[in-house]
Amino acid sequence: MKNSHFFFLFLSLAILISNCKDSNSPTSSDKPLRTVKYIAFITPIAYGVSSTFTYTNENGGTSQSGANQSDGTFSKTIQLKSGTFVELKASGSTTRDISIGGRVIIYVDGKEITSSDASGKKYSNSVSVSITIP
Repeated sequence: MKNSHFFFLFLSLAILISNCKDSNSPTSSDKPLRTVKYIAFITPIAYGVSSTFTYTNENGGTSQSGANQSDGTFSKTIQLKSGTFVELKASGSTTRDISIGGRVIIYVDGKEITSSDASGKKYSNSVSVSITIP
């Protein structure tokens, strides 16, 4: 009989310990939200030049957008959790015999985190950056 009491006491203690959570270890819901701003452009803005911008969206998936027709830029601000991997890519192409270029920038909480430039290629060009949000 004593052995069964010790067994149930030990089993209860094991269950209690396994249900305890270390309050010092962060969970994904504890990670802070960060304001992520994407800015990109393809140049020149001219007849026959097309551009596509691909970026990590609010759900962690990928979305695409075209450029603002008046100035050829793309800008998007979203909220993502710290630790999320993000990517921004600008792709441009033309049927004309001109050089095109591009620039992409990722800001986190108002601070430029990463950027990249590409220019001088004829007919097509792309530039991209990626980073894990701090």
